[in-house]
Amino acid sequence: MIAGRAAATYNDGAAKDHLAEFIRNARVTHIVVAHLASPDFQSDRSVLDPFVQENRNMFTEIYANPAFVVYKVIPLADRDSAPVAPAR
Repeated sequence: MIAGRAAATYNDGAAKDHLAEFIRNARVTHIVVAHLASPDFQSDRSVLDPFVQENRNMFTEIYANPAFVVYKVIPLADRDSAPVAPAR
């Protein structure tokens, strides 16, 4: 990415319960969920966005516009005290 950070993609064929494990194992710090109509982003709408909404205690929304939302992943140790991402 332009920010000089490593990037990873998730297996959009994997079950949603594997996403939390992927986030932990890959040491993911931020997630971008696209809200674009393109078929290229279908997995964001059908897998990633529902996962974030069902696990809002794991994320803090840090930026949003009509095309995408950026979430910061809350470290496991901080999840009880961190603000929760708003429902979309």
